Amino acid sequence: MKTQILLFIFLLFISLACKQDESLEPSGIPIEEVIYEGVIEENFNGENIVLYANSKFDLIIAFDRKMSNGSALRFSLSSLEFPNVLISTDSTIWNIFGEGVSGPRKGENLLTVKSQMGYWFSFATFFPPVTLMGEPIKDRVYDQFNNVDWLINPSNVITGAIKDGIPALSSPIYIQLNSTNCGDNYYVKDHELVTVIKEGNTLKAYPHKILDWHEIVNDEISGNPIAISYCPLTGTSDAWERTINGKVTTFGVSGFLYNNNLILYDRETDSLWPQLLRISANGRLKDTEPVQVQVTEMTWAGAKTISCDIKLLSDDTGFSRNYAQYPYGTYKDVEGLLFPVTFEDTRVFGKERVLNVLIDNKAKAYRFSDFEEQ
Repeated sequence: MKTQILLFIFLLFISLACKQDESLEPSGIPIEEVIYEGVIEENFNGENIVLYANSKFDLIIAFDRKMSNGSALRFSLSSLEFPNVLISTDSTIWNIFGEGVSGPRKGENLLTVKSQMGYWFSFATFFPPVTLMGEPIKDRVYDQFNNVDWLINPSNVITGAIKDGIPALSSPIYIQLNSTNCGDNYYVKDHELVTVIKEGNTLKAYPHKILDWHEIVNDEISGNPIAISYCPLTGTSDAWERTINGKVTTFGVSGFLYNNNLILYDRETDSLWPQLLRISANGRLKDTEPVQVQVTEMTWAGAKTISCDIKLLSDDTGFSRNYAQYPYGTYKDVEGLLFPVTFEDTRVFGKERVLNVLIDNKAKAYRFSDFEEQ
């Protein structure tokens, strides 16, 4: 009965949201008037890391300062234009994907740090206690359970929708941009967020306005089968390889949620994969960690600034959806959540977008305002 009530509330919320006037401006968090751009170097949990932020393009990224040979670099903000944003003390210029584009380390890559953009409440819930610059850690009561079939407490797994009720995309179509059509108007507006993946010379952009409705894209990039996922309720993107234990599979939307976060299922074994945990939490593949694929979130304007040679996920999906309409109404702008969470940390507005860095199960969240005086 509880599951049926939650499902009814969820469907009612969607129904009301879809009836909203599209001309209404979002309320809540004011549009950022100050543009934050800067670099932070620090040691977090024993690791020397460097972070770059650009609020104009809604982007924060993090890299390990340590190179593959064990040496550690020092970084500052480069004088070049986006996306070539970092300069190390040896005069190498680095772009937002951690690629050395000029200087003595041209062609080398910075090591990535396990990190993810998303809503503050989700990281505070999943990875407590979360450190904030200049803020004390908030105590919490940990969720204790003992269940050999699950890595997470199954009593906190709820039904948000029916299985595959939110249809994943498995045959994505792309619009190929180039120098002649880069300035054309597309269905994505410059200020809207996209998830960008770069592998080799291939650059792809997945608009959140598509992912809001489908949550998963089963795709390939440079011949590598991958799954891109986005959870509208936690505001988090991720991607991992679809080859699991030597077999290529596809992923779908299970209909289950854990602390409001999307739980994927693989169609080979029906195992369940909470997106933020990046591991199978239930089923034959329990304890299996997929190979991660680096994703970078930014505005569409930022993605086009990187290169006009970019593939944009088309809104020709084969499904009848109003991609101009955000399906969750005012959800982004209000404090409340659709479903309960095991812990809430109110030091920051719950829907503020932050970068969460996770090193050996210790978490630290970075806000755009942290870069104000850097």
